Amino acid sequence: MTKKERFNVAYNFLYENGFIHNQKDAAAKMGTTAPNMSSARNGVETVLTDSFLKRFADAFPAISEEWLLTENGEMLTLANNTGKPASELDKLKEENAALRKEVERLRKENDSLRSEMVGMERLARALGLPIASSQIEEKKNVV
Repeated sequence: MTKKERFNVAYNFLYENGFIHNQKDAAAKMGTTAPNMSSARNGVETVLTDSFLKRFADAFPAISEEWLLTENGEMLTLANNTGKPASELDKLKEENAALRKEVERLRKENDSLRSEMVGMERLARALGLPIASSQIEEKKNVV
């Protein structure tokens, strides 16, 4: 596998697993520019240097510097020689699960508030109070 191919395999792994969102994001995390990241992905030798690959591995510790440079060993680093994948991925999975729970909690709270708002609207109408229905409708559509 060529240096370009190894770099793109590592980049794609990071992208597919949510470590990075685009070339600009990856570039910012390693202290380079988006055009340089694009050039490296295209295999431009003046950009895709050993120094560039070392900086990439430093920015993304889940990726083995040795593998990027030489293809020796595994692409993913091992944490503390325990045989487990680098803990960064596990932390991201835990954070993702916690965020999903929070989103679900907020959805339920939003639904509850919508129901409460509809009840208040009905009560106000029953009491003959003026209601700005455009505001009520606008609030109903808020996600």
